[in-house]
Order: sequence, then structure tokens, then C-alpha cells
Amino acid sequence: TAKNFRRSSHETVLRYYHIQDGGFHALYPMDQSITYSRTVYEKGASVAHALRGYLGDELFFETMTNFLQDNAYSSVSSYDMRDFITDYTGIDMTDFFEDWVFTPGFVHYSIDSTDVQQVGSDYDITVFMQQKLRGRETFANSNKVEISFMRPDYSVQTEIIEFDGQFGQQTFNLDFNPVLTLCDYNERTSDATIDESKFLQSTGITFYNGTYFSVDIQSLNENDSTFFRVTHNWAAPDAFKTEIPGLILANHRYWTIEALPSDNFKTKGRFTYNRTTTSSGYVDNEFISNSLDSLVLVYRPNKAADWTIEEASHSTVVKRFIVDSVKVGEYSLAIWDWDRYLDIQNHEVIASIADIYPNPNSGIFNLKIHDNFAGSASVINSSGSV
Repeated sequence: TAKNFRRSSHETVLRYYHIQDGGFHALYPMDQSITYSRTVYEKGASVAHALRGYLGDELFFETMTNFLQDNAYSSVSSYDMRDFITDYTGIDMTDFFEDWVFTPGFVHYSIDSTDVQQVGSDYDITVFMQQKLRGRETFANSNKVEISFMRPDYSVQTEIIEFDGQFGQQTFNLDFNPVLTLCDYNERTSDATIDESKFLQSTGITFYNGTYFSVDIQSLNENDSTFFRVTHNWAAPDAFKTEIPGLILANHRYWTIEALPSDNFKTKGRFTYNRTTTSSGYVDNEFISNSLDSLVLVYRPNKAADWTIEEASHSTVVKRFIVDSVKVGEYSLAIWDWDRYLDIQNHEVIASIADIYPNPNSGIFNLKIHDNFAGSASVINSSGSV
């Protein structure tokens, strides 16, 4: 019940309150005009939840109790709170408050990949992390994220990975080889994700709250549970490794599917989109720049693979894609839009030319280009001659 409440609240924080409040805002300092905004109250609750996860339950509740007692009937700022927690716990909270309280937007954590090395009867599991951003431009430091290693019986061993910036890695020694390695399985972080794990036991439709996804289970082993986790990522998916000309990948959200399916497990996957601009919308309204029949669903099995167009039935009436046999990996929306694609390509070509010098010149000049430039360049003089 608590997790369902947090998912519902945090999904609205990620999707809508920057629309209602006129942009992504820091929690402090806050302009007086939005002192009583949803950002303050609802995003504030999400950040409080993240703080609890950062410190751990025992230390969080003890620290907050003493903070309230010591500052009863007095005025305090977020700076005072930061310094109190640092002094009381011995944990430097500078980066946490800088990145979660004093900076607008959200961070997003995901596992890029893992490497498994057997050492005797144990296993060294190296976890490679990636951080993305939503509504902000700077990466967070002093990150602490739970990583859960799952056994075949679904029990988990949870550890903390710590890293700075966009990428990080850490090696953990385990006495078992995990069947899955999961990021923030216990949902303690309040980053730019909404995820839900279910243990599926019967056929039919099952909804994953706040993820714009549901399963329509066709067959499974009804004598056992099937673990199936869906993460809706409110961040841009990784770009095409090799572009598909004319196809624009969504720049704001994508799905991650993690599962331990049995041999006879088969389910359809329903991926929903929404272009409305109401309080329940603001999902894909900026991305869908063309007709709805220009939308496609793309898939890749892991981050090392490239995106390919997924075979799926598409209903523009109920606004969803249905995949007959959903697979583990990542899914994203994409749209055919040649005007937008060519505009992006043109900007990339312009950006790849660093300098032309000397300017003016007498017909002899140098063209300085970036590493990603390839092809020919046409130079036109003031008279229009090439």
C-alpha cells in the first residue's frame, strides 16, 4: 500500500507539476509566488523519501526526531537542516542537498551492464551505473543507490553502490551467481523512474501503475510465480548507434522490462501513449509532432544493442501498441518525421564545423572541423558562386 501511494504521488511529480508550476524548480530557495506550490509540497515529499533512503530508516528517523526537538518553535532553513544532519550523522550532506534540494529537476539511475567473474566458489559482480537527467543540466555526486541481486527463489541480497557523476562502477563479492541484478528494487530513491515488480500467477490483464504499460498473460506455470518488473523511465533513452533516416527516437521516456519467465510463459505487452494537455496528460504532447500513424515502437535487448523497429499492432484510437510476445529489454516510442529529422541533421552538420579562418580572406582559408564530421563541404562566396 505504501509503495502504491508513493508511485502515484511521485508519477505526478515527475510528469505534471513542472507544467502546473511553470517550470522545474529547486525546493530551496523558493520564490514567494510558488511557496505553496505542488513542487514544494509533493516534490518535497519525494525528496524527503529520497533522504530517508539515503540515510536508511534507523538513522533517518532518529536524526529527524532530534532535528525537530532541537529546533522546536524556531525558524530554520534548508541550509540549517543540511548542516544539522551532517553534524548529527557524520555524513557530509553537501552533495545531497545541492543535487536534490537546491537544484531543479531530477536525476535518473539505471544499471548499464554487469560483469560476472567466478572466484573459487564465490562471484565478483561488477555493476556499471549510468545517471541521466530530467529537467536539469548537472549530474549529481555522492550518489548512493541500492542494488539488489536476486537468487532463483526470488530472495535478494541488497547492497549500496556509491559513485559521482554520470557513470560509476563497483564490484561486489557474492556467494551466489544472481539471476537478475536490479536497480532500486525497494523503491527508496525517488529518482526519475516509476517501477513496479509483480509475481504473476494467472492469465489475463495486469496493470502496472504509473508506467503506461500492462501485460495480457496468455500462458504461464500456474503452480509457480513468474517475476516480472516494469520500469517507466522519465528520461531520454540512449540514442541510435546507427540512425534510421527519418525516424526520431523519443527524448523524454522509455520502458525497461526485467523478468524471470518460465518456459511456457507468454504475455502480450501493451504500451500506451498520451498526447493530451490536461492534468492527466502532458506525457507525449511535445514529442508527437506528426500524425499518430507516424508513431512506431522500437526495442533493444540490452544497452549494448541498437534499437530496431518492433513488430506491434498499433491503435490510434485507444493510443497504444500491443506486442504479441513481450521480451526482456528496453522499449521506446519513435516517430517518422522527415522535416524534424533533416532539421536535426542540419544542426549537427553546422555544429561539426568549429571554425573557418582567416575571415575575411583572399580565397585561401582553413576549415576546422570536429571529429564527427564526414563527407563534403560546399563553400559559397558572397556572389553566390560555389
